[in-house]
Amino acid sequence: MMRPSGAHSTYHTLRGQSLELECIVQGLPTPTVQWVRRDGQLSESRTLRDLSDRLLRFSNISESDGGEYQCSANNSQGTVTHIYTVSVEGTEHMLSKHSR
Repeated sequence: MMRPSGAHSTYHTLRGQSLELECIVQGLPTPTVQWVRRDGQLSESRTLRDLSDRLLRFSNISESDGGEYQCSANNSQGTVTHIYTVSVEGTEHMLSKHSR
């Protein structure tokens, strides 16, 4: 896996924002990329896949989109995976934290 490096990434965002999870891989033969939500059902209506599944894009993200996602890249040489933890906070939650 070329990007991101390592086995795990964490993303924090605010409700209503856009978020892109990258899964950039290289290999011969060209790996196939698959996205799954590890803690529930991956919502096809809430996400968009781009660049031959190399990007998982959320627009207008909500708290229900928070959770664990996994990208798996597979070819005849093997499989590599990366786990993404996404946390989404409402703006009123952020305001109350800052007002204390």
